[in-house]
Amino acid sequence: MVDEAKPILVTGGTGFIGGRLAERLAFESPAEVRLLVRDWRHAVWASRLPARLMEADITKPASLTKAMEGCDVVFHCAGVGGDPETCRRINRDGTLHLLEAARAAGVRRMVYLSSIAVHGPNPPEDADESAPFVRTGNAYGDSKIDAEEVITSFTEKHPLGVVILRPTFVWGPRSAYFTIAPLQQILAGTWRLVDQGIGSCHALYVIISWMLCCWPVLLPEWTARLS
Repeated sequence: MVDEAKPILVTGGTGFIGGRLAERLAFESPAEVRLLVRDWRHAVWASRLPARLMEADITKPASLTKAMEGCDVVFHCAGVGGDPETCRRINRDGTLHLLEAARAAGVRRMVYLSSIAVHGPNPPEDADESAPFVRTGNAYGDSKIDAEEVITSFTEKHPLGVVILRPTFVWGPRSAYFTIAPLQQILAGTWRLVDQGIGSCHALYVIISWMLCCWPVLLPEWTARLS
């Protein structure tokens, strides 16, 4: 359970998944919720929440000290795609900076948002956390593997509890990639069905996905509600 006297920090709270998590935490958690903001132009939605917005950048370790101070739990949702250098700098190195700041601040638990991309384009049937990593040369997927390896190495040396989540395709309100973009393509007449649309997709709706991930850390009573 959350220590009501200690804040919760969310990185990536101005993005799609992190923003939805931040929204639920801000209205449902008894603790103070802090959102890390790198670019204020992207914080319009987050600014409406009853949360504390704090300027910081996971690629700049010194900027994390104030945001992390006194926190009990950190949800690390910040991440990007793009070129290899950018992905490594943010997804891998940024994760290490956050781990170091969390350790220095005495954080109890961190939840890291990874991706099913670490298992490559064709994960094995019934894959679980023991499924092997598959490097494909894709900058995003490979940098997520790098980040997980950084976490494993760090937690072997330091007593910080970290939960790693590997969601599949997450869709829902404010999802540009899996929700808004397909609708725009349909309107523009550029939508294409792969294999005539007969394939299957193991997608997650953004609300359900975060209800699941919060069970072990914040609100275990949700388990009883959904069982």
